[in-house]
Amino acid sequence: MRIVLMGTGPFAVPTCQRLLAEGHDIPLVVTRPMADPTAKKQPPRPVYQWAREAGLDVFEPASINAPDAIAKLAGLHADLLFVCDYGQILSNECLSTTRLGGINLHGSLLPRHRGAAPVQWTLLSGDTEAGVTVIHMTPRLDAGPSLAVVRTAIGPDESAEHLEPRLSELGVAATLEAVDLLSNWDGTSPIGAAQNPSLVTKAPRFAKSDGQLDFRRPAKMLARQVRACQPWPSTFAELAWRDGKQMRLLIKSARATSGTI
Repeated sequence: MRIVLMGTGPFAVPTCQRLLAEGHDIPLVVTRPMADPTAKKQPPRPVYQWAREAGLDVFEPASINAPDAIAKLAGLHADLLFVCDYGQILSNECLSTTRLGGINLHGSLLPRHRGAAPVQWTLLSGDTEAGVTVIHMTPRLDAGPSLAVVRTAIGPDESAEHLEPRLSELGVAATLEAVDLLSNWDGTSPIGAAQNPSLVTKAPRFAKSDGQLDFRRPAKMLARQVRACQPWPSTFAELAWRDGKQMRLLIKSARATSGTI
């Protein structure tokens, strides 16, 4: 199959690697551009780095829905868009540039935790199970029908730092299953399982302030917050001494014991 890959962050890399290794034709890799090309320290772009090392053509549009970007995609005559950890919402016109539209690999058991930080919100919410979902895309955020799902139990002390890469590896099998399903699709009949809108929860991106601990909250909630915020934004508490001095305490791990609430 001729597949355009679209991603920026590390979650997409294992599946991109596997799709190439499986012999699919990858005419283009689309990734987010540098936020500030003049900055000395650039945020990592793992998909960009992998694509360059693999010798693939890379496209970095400021907006994937701009007319020139749409024209470039349409000119590839691809079968499918694979989207994961990309950072932009694709328009109907963009999705229509390929024969089968697009699929999105998402790091939660949709419709739970729709948004940019699904793994973090899975832990913060106290879920005992995590997973990945591959959906057939619509212009609404993470709202398309589910094509493949892989589930996994969450370890009692597992943080986002460890859960996220584990889920990214599970996404490989889920994506291959979805691609196989679409390879036999007629393009018109219903496909996949519709998401239940009554079960939708939101997973917005974390801010630095989300790492601040409030010790008036129950211990079990604080422990979830610590696990969800590793490695970023990390968790901290502001300590005030009697002499007026203040200190910021960084907390990397925590567990609510049986004697706490």
